[in-house]
Amino acid sequence: MPGQQVGSRSKRTRSRVTLLIASLCVTAVLLMGLEGLLRLTGVGSLHPSQASRLRYQQVYLPMFEAGRRPDGSDAWVTVDGRIPAQSVLRDKPADVFRVFAAGGSATAGLGYSPNVTFSRHLERMLRLALPDREIEVINLGVVALSSGQVRWIVDDVCRHQDPDLVVVYSGNNEFLEIHASKYAALLNPGGPSLAGRLAGTNLFRFISGLTREAPRGRDVSMADMATADSRVPETEIVAAIEISAAEQAGIVDAYEVNLEAMVASAQATDTPLLLMTVASNWEWRGKDDLPGSWLAELLELEPTGETPDFEQAMQRLEQGLANAAPEDRHDWLFKRATLLASEERWDEAVAAYRASMNSDPRQRRATDELADRVRVVAARHGVALIDTIERLGKLAGHGLVGFDEFYDYVHFTPRGCVLVAAEILRVLQRDGVLPARLPFDLDEHIATETSWYAEVQHDPLDVDRWLGVGGDVSRLWDRDLWKHQSVLRELDERVSLDRTDVEALIWHGNAMFFSVGGQAAARRDYETALELEPDNAAARANLERLSGSRHP
Repeated sequence: MPGQQVGSRSKRTRSRVTLLIASLCVTAVLLMGLEGLLRLTGVGSLHPSQASRLRYQQVYLPMFEAGRRPDGSDAWVTVDGRIPAQSVLRDKPADVFRVFAAGGSATAGLGYSPNVTFSRHLERMLRLALPDREIEVINLGVVALSSGQVRWIVDDVCRHQDPDLVVVYSGNNEFLEIHASKYAALLNPGGPSLAGRLAGTNLFRFISGLTREAPRGRDVSMADMATADSRVPETEIVAAIEISAAEQAGIVDAYEVNLEAMVASAQATDTPLLLMTVASNWEWRGKDDLPGSWLAELLELEPTGETPDFEQAMQRLEQGLANAAPEDRHDWLFKRATLLASEERWDEAVAAYRASMNSDPRQRRATDELADRVRVVAARHGVALIDTIERLGKLAGHGLVGFDEFYDYVHFTPRGCVLVAAEILRVLQRDGVLPARLPFDLDEHIATETSWYAEVQHDPLDVDRWLGVGGDVSRLWDRDLWKHQSVLRELDERVSLDRTDVEALIWHGNAMFFSVGGQAAARRDYETALELEPDNAAARANLERLSGSRHP
């Protein structure tokens, strides 16, 4: 009968649907159970150093792998493409003095070649201070890292690399993660896509690990980070999101927890640790300075050259400050500081500049609140401390830490690198690590180095002194933090277009010299330069250094 046939088909369809649903439910339960088991056992779990949602904030441990130096000696070599190619001897000789510097982009020396960093200047100073010892100073600064990742780098080197000193300069990126998270939630109020959620499971990571090599930090290069698409759009984020006082306090507390973890790692391995407060450019307003007419505009004066009255201007600034929205207070404070500086009321100006920094909604500079936590942790455990903020303040003109020490908001100028390195050396001298009487005049060395940078007319070809700014040394003071990456792209183009350009070949070789896996390319560049100019001393010296046992 037709009705019975239809009924039978309907029952079979319902049975199939029921069976399918049951199968899906059983599969889901099994997968959930498997996911729970993997989480319970830790299989497929992310290491805390990889927990940031920002790929460029993730760190893949260990920081070194077994390898060999060009002279054949066994070494531990760096594997993360975001930091320079560096190595330490695998069996540490008794006469080696080994230092690691850990932190973010200010430690990494963003904007220049690896020669223009406080760690490189410290290495040079240590060689003068300890001429009878082999010096190894390794820069493990990675752009954009917060203390939440730096703590694991510190733990890694303390446990595996037998340091004589670990220097920590970290604190400018503590708010990057919460900014990114809030911005992502604003753009996607429904949360991550299904694919994104599945990719975040232990099961997915476990299966992926069976089919491909685990990432080693090479998935994000410095070249990638130098493109706008790879960076968090900071200006948009600041305008779009708010961070509550409770959230800010939580981040500050987490910073202290991370510092405590670094101290614990150092103490567990009997490693000397040096903590540093993180300084910044108090004269930094943002991408744009105040226009020359700002004060006249503030007082609504006609552009007649009339000199604004100080008291009238200060009164107007105080009114503006009193009525300012929280996100605008930093700009009013900055204007107040600028006015005070114009009257050479330096103590008041410095206080106003610091207040402006502390209320800056961008939160890309380590605030005084974070610095206080560094001081507290160092005092609590008797750890060596450099109060970088106060020390640079004493060395800066009128006590105002600004563009003499930083080329942008947090990244050191060459002078800033030299001064910070000298402060580290003085702490080592104070603590008896170095002799009370150094075999060289430190103040004279500082003057010589800073004068050299001020007078340099051409980026050296010598890989020991190469600045990474190309033919225009005015880039040393350029505020673009990605200027070095721009130079590297220019060098790639020059070399590809003309393999007879000796200058470009040597500079390009220098860039490859410092790149993880780039030594073979550096050798080709230097050898090609020598074929073209057999008497080129820089190319020959660089080639000899490349074949030697250590980096410059």
